[in-house]
Amino acid sequence: MWIRFAGSLWCVCAGVLLVCAVTTRLSITTISLSNLPKIYAEHVKQCTTKIYLYEIPDLLFDPVHNNTWDLENATEEKVFGATVNSRRWLRFRSQYSLAEIIFYRLYRSQCRVMDPEDADLLFVPTWISFGLNEACEAFGNQSLSVLTHLQHLNDHNAHRHVFVTSREHFTYRRCRGWFREPDGLLRRAVRLANSPMLPWTMRQDLKYMTWGAEEFFDEKAGDEAVAAAGGSTYPNLHALPFPSSVVWSRHWRVDPPWAHRVRREHLMLFHGWDSHGDVAVRQRIVSTCKGYGDDAVCLVQPGFWSKDESERVLVKQTGTFCLEPAGDTPFRKSLTDSIALGCIPVLFHDATDLSSDLLWADLKNETRILINRAEFLAGDVDLKETLSGLPTERVSAMQAKLEELAPRWVYALEDSMNDSLAYLLHRLHENAQSKIIL
Repeated sequence: MWIRFAGSLWCVCAGVLLVCAVTTRLSITTISLSNLPKIYAEHVKQCTTKIYLYEIPDLLFDPVHNNTWDLENATEEKVFGATVNSRRWLRFRSQYSLAEIIFYRLYRSQCRVMDPEDADLLFVPTWISFGLNEACEAFGNQSLSVLTHLQHLNDHNAHRHVFVTSREHFTYRRCRGWFREPDGLLRRAVRLANSPMLPWTMRQDLKYMTWGAEEFFDEKAGDEAVAAAGGSTYPNLHALPFPSSVVWSRHWRVDPPWAHRVRREHLMLFHGWDSHGDVAVRQRIVSTCKGYGDDAVCLVQPGFWSKDESERVLVKQTGTFCLEPAGDTPFRKSLTDSIALGCIPVLFHDATDLSSDLLWADLKNETRILINRAEFLAGDVDLKETLSGLPTERVSAMQAKLEELAPRWVYALEDSMNDSLAYLLHRLHENAQSKIIL
């Protein structure tokens, strides 16, 4: 659909993509997409990574809740969450929203193309639901079901196809044939989830988990190189962090929250509970902090479950270091919130250190502190001594690097040159180019 405004100014509507300028009275004309005006061609040409988005209703239908995820009519508030107390950049939303955010943004992106031959990456929206395992069972032979819809999948672009999920990878363990233990060309597709496969050396690290730990390991993935590739069970699997409560827009003319420069009044803080997750580490953190008897050294604050309580996360802007023990799995939304709010994360699990190879690998050593879990539980690590003993210059350098890193971990509301999705697309495109099949 093309819209011609008074005069000679044209705008293009492709899906929900609108490239135009502000004007007044308009008339509407429909023309062939093969005759796009130069304004659209020039706009897409500016994109470093062009995206094709499959639109397959069957793969968006949720048999558990009997509804279809509507990409076209999804609203910003539904996807990014409700604004908290008039702060545009703070939202209350589920941590399980990665796929919704990515597909919402790609559907509206100015870098979305309608011809798969023009695309650098081809994204496949699939069942976006807590009931994805049930959806997989409902579809029977998943590889056959998915393959029948991917009419553009071939030997030359299989490695540029991307599946996105909104939870840890193992929660999709029943989705065999395309996500777990994929067949044929689907083995070469990229899989994005909120957790990676782990090397066997980390088995001890996950013994605290009451369920699901075995799904992090592959009997053929004994070393880190194989595990990083997802092993034979989940090939080409990459971990992405849980989305933060913080969002951003390139239209806002204020400093982002990760650039919060006021004095941070707490050396360290723990935002959460000690009754779930890695309880042993969490309870020792709480008792240690209380033992210091000084909130300026260590503050403990409960997490939140409701919108009314969600502003509590802003306490992270008052801490120099944020303590990040493992949750039900080693991967936590709290880590993302700490980075988005400029608080240097302190990790207690080697597995948490693998929260995102794509977004974090190059800056990780400069933006986090890693504590040995066993030594901490044995009483051989004093957090106050360790953190207060860091040279001021090193802490300042880490804060500066954290400010550089934070945009990579925050999703903007619209196309941005400097947000998590932009960096992700860049990295995926870069990886795909290194695997070009002639």
